[in-house]
Amino acid sequence: MSRAGRCDQGDRLNWQDLAIEDRLFRCIYRSRCLTDAEGELAILESSRRNNQANDITGVLVSHAGWFLQVLEGPAQAVSDLTVLICDDHRNGEFFLLHGSFCAKREFGDWRMASTQLDDRHFAEVLAGFADSPLATCRVVYNFVAHGEGKP
Repeated sequence: MSRAGRCDQGDRLNWQDLAIEDRLFRCIYRSRCLTDAEGELAILESSRRNNQANDITGVLVSHAGWFLQVLEGPAQAVSDLTVLICDDHRNGEFFLLHGSFCAKREFGDWRMASTQLDDRHFAEVLAGFADSPLATCRVVYNFVAHGEGKP
């Protein structure tokens, strides 16, 4: 990572090596939000529009200036989007929490859902993605889709 929080060339090459196949891929990352509420809304709106065109689904969780995002889709499309996110001046301190091929989508019908969490629940979700990414994806899905408790 560069000092500005963007991916440097080495990060890009390593990340793109993960996506040499066009299988379904899940990426979970956290980054610092470097924009205001209006900018966050613009990110969400453009995500929904662009993700549909690129067959990407997922969820954006926000809290106190941080993003936690799950992206799912064809590996190359997810890789390309991740590079764009790394280079986006509205994001900083990008950190990949998890990346793996997957058999099915957990957010298959969501071009980009969003939610906000309080301190405790954001910390729990962040830790959950580090320990058990798939189970945590399902908890976040149930929370956003059905309001079933906090993640």
